[in-house]
Amino acid sequence: MALFSEDAVYERADARYVGRAAIEHFYRNERMIRGTHTLDRTCHQEDAARVFVTGQFKGHGANEAPRLVRFTDIWEFDEQNKVRRRETYLALGQTYVER
Repeated sequence: MALFSEDAVYERADARYVGRAAIEHFYRNERMIRGTHTLDRTCHQEDAARVFVTGQFKGHGANEAPRLVRFTDIWEFDEQNKVRRRETYLALGQTYVER
């Protein structure tokens, strides 16, 4: 959580978390998947302190059902190199990764 600024915003599929406390609550209490993220592409936009990544998540949900989903992430950083905004686009939607 130390990577995120206090006022960071995380938009994930159709959910939105505002502030580091809300983002931490999501990671500790709502995100039920476990597994591995594999990145296949990264791109850094230096003039805007922005990083784009695409990849795949492979793992399982809370009920141990297998999970396999592609994603795209956009990370924006502030002047202290803290994440001020993260956007995640999931090929199968938010509820797929909550179960």
